[in-house]
Amino acid sequence: MGELGIVGRAAELARINWLLDHTSTLVLEGPAGIGKTTVVAAAVAQARARGWTVLQCSPTPAETGYAYAGLSDLFTSLPEIPAVQRRAFEVATHRADAHEPVDPHVVAAATVSALRAYGPVLVVVDDVQWLDPETNAVLDFASRRLGGAPVALLVARRAARPGAPPWGPCSQLWLDGLSEGELHDVVYRQRGKSLPRPTVARLNAVCQGNPQMFLEMAGSDAIPASLLGLVPPRPSGDVLLTAAAMTSPTVEGLCAALDDDVAAELEAGELAGLIEIDGNDVRFVHPLFAEVIYGEAAAPRRRAVHRRLAEVSRDPRHLALGVIGPSEPVAQMLEDAGGVDMLRLSLAKTPSQGPRGRRVVSLAEALFSSGDLDAARELLEEEIPGLAGPLRARGLMVRGTIAWYQESSVVAAKLLESALDDADEELTGELHSRLSVFYENDRAEAHRHAEAAVATHPDAFANLSYIETQLGLPPRQVDNGTWHLAVDSTVDRARDWFTTRLASSRDVPSEADLLVRLGEVELIADNLVAARDYAKAAATAALQLGQPFADSALRLRALVDAYRGDLTAAKQVAEDGADRAEASGELAVAVEYLRVLAFIAASSGDPEAVVAYTGRSRRHLETMGIKEPIGRHDPAAERICALAELGRITEASAELAAFEQRYARFPRPWMEPVIARARATISGAALEVSPQWGQFEQARALVLRGRLLRRARQPGAAAAALTEAESILTSLNYLVWVEMARAELARVSRRRTAAAQLSETEQRVAELVVTGMTTKQVAATLFMSPRTVESHVARSYRKLGIHSRAELGRVIG
Repeated sequence: MGELGIVGRAAELARINWLLDHTSTLVLEGPAGIGKTTVVAAAVAQARARGWTVLQCSPTPAETGYAYAGLSDLFTSLPEIPAVQRRAFEVATHRADAHEPVDPHVVAAATVSALRAYGPVLVVVDDVQWLDPETNAVLDFASRRLGGAPVALLVARRAARPGAPPWGPCSQLWLDGLSEGELHDVVYRQRGKSLPRPTVARLNAVCQGNPQMFLEMAGSDAIPASLLGLVPPRPSGDVLLTAAAMTSPTVEGLCAALDDDVAAELEAGELAGLIEIDGNDVRFVHPLFAEVIYGEAAAPRRRAVHRRLAEVSRDPRHLALGVIGPSEPVAQMLEDAGGVDMLRLSLAKTPSQGPRGRRVVSLAEALFSSGDLDAARELLEEEIPGLAGPLRARGLMVRGTIAWYQESSVVAAKLLESALDDADEELTGELHSRLSVFYENDRAEAHRHAEAAVATHPDAFANLSYIETQLGLPPRQVDNGTWHLAVDSTVDRARDWFTTRLASSRDVPSEADLLVRLGEVELIADNLVAARDYAKAAATAALQLGQPFADSALRLRALVDAYRGDLTAAKQVAEDGADRAEASGELAVAVEYLRVLAFIAASSGDPEAVVAYTGRSRRHLETMGIKEPIGRHDPAAERICALAELGRITEASAELAAFEQRYARFPRPWMEPVIARARATISGAALEVSPQWGQFEQARALVLRGRLLRRARQPGAAAAALTEAESILTSLNYLVWVEMARAELARVSRRRTAAAQLSETEQRVAELVVTGMTTKQVAATLFMSPRTVESHVARSYRKLGIHSRAELGRVIG
């Protein structure tokens, strides 16, 4: 999402900022519906937010013949300009009677004077191709004579391809189409409707990234009338219809199918602007043209064309579309061809006594792999009652896997358990393998299924190792590709592992999870921009799968926002997610959200909240049977230091000892800085910072080091550590932690100031007082009378200009 909530136009919005900063001329170009008006509206909003005057006109074709119509729309009133110029301008725009012909040069000069008088001003012309010639000449004149003036000109022009600049010196920006993910986001934001990826791809094959066209087609089963008007008049005959029915039309293919001379009709289509001919290749100028020509033809004409194509082509699709009614030979050919479209046609052509069940399940599997989970679910819910034996088991396995993505792990596991009785040996192993994943809230049950799966599915060994690690069993020697080791591994290895799998994945539903994992890796690598991009892509992918909450992507985005300093928004998302997951029994999801909340609490300096959130997380892990959390969701990462900060040293020490034992048994890089920070917080001794840690972990440790050195009355060393931490955190743009480092630096400065004003004895008394000791306790510790203690405290108050122990605590720190 770009600035102002605009989808997919970050680069264009950056150019708008540049335009306003440099007050020049920018021409936006692109076809109708590509988003020029949206970018123009964003520019107007930005200019007004800066306090600029905005002058705007949007000419129409009917206004092109009216002299100075655009100028009249731009200037509803005039600032102070010379009287001669004002008179000429008012006559030109029909605001004063004309006693003599108006001098165009004076009108143009008046426009320049008016623009200069307005101060910072943005002039906007949307659809400049319809601007009247007189206004066009005036603005051309003005654009060449406003150098140095705070005037920016933004022009939008509808065009099929980049054209010559309309005026003097200017920059041009061509608006390309949006990506399929961005088109999905446009529909989702404007219609509240998520489209499966295959649907997005099918529509975009026609729309070519055009968001307006995509929106119109997404809301209709047929091509909307508004788009039909964009297609030039079509010549009669079957040549263009046959070309539209072909995947890659050629002149030779058309001649073979029609057994006729096709040159005349091809040339007519070329002259109409419908097609382009390049040697043997025939291409429609826009995919919409082929869609309309095919869609407008009557069904008998289309069938006749496909029958002709079937005679000269090996594409079984033409056989299916050229015959009426079922045909088992045709259905079998289509099934053998595979793919969603062919399998859908195969099912439609299957006779009543044919192998319908097999084709239903094959189609459902293909729909699932393509990412159209809604269509697969609807098909199976209708057909499963009529299936039996292994086919029923296969259908339930696909339906349960869909439930894993769209509903809950509980529903998914129940469906797969019900399939076991009908499964053959091979399918039984696959069911056990998936159940070992779906029982994420009961790891003992997951372990039972993983062990059962390994016998027939060696690939399940990696998941068995993962579960056994979670259960606290000795880790097995497994290949480095095991996903949970990649999550807990070094950044480079993890990035390579997940990137390779994303590039090679043929299973669309797995992409959302892989994108989340890559986002986690980039977050660990301190690359917030990349992490946020992955979170956004993962959210889109999850919505396209029909996931109601896209929890993994939401949790990652909340964590990224927390790192960026937007703690309020991140906390709201994480609290809602944790509460929702706990209410539905999805404890593994709740643990992920609680990790975000614990980090937010740590970033806010709230150790009590850290302990509360990590306590909830720990209870969930115990319920699930997890002794060794994998994937950096370990509550100990924040909990140990929080306990120590609250003075609960015994608890903190015990938890640190347990964490160190786990590290010794199963070491992972991220655990090292956690142990170092925990040891230092418990002991009060300044920790050493390793350059092997990530930048954020180094900075976080330096903040702690500076705090401990300050308390140890080493202000110079404390300031050095905190200054280094502030520098790192500023470069990372981790705003909350930047403020934390600066606050610690301020405390060091106050301590130095206080130390310079107080005597050594007064300093010692003040340090004990701010720990919460009573006067009698301080006196006993320093072997002096209570009255003497009170005298030192009173003198300290006078020297420091304060009046209470609370103020003394803030000064001494």
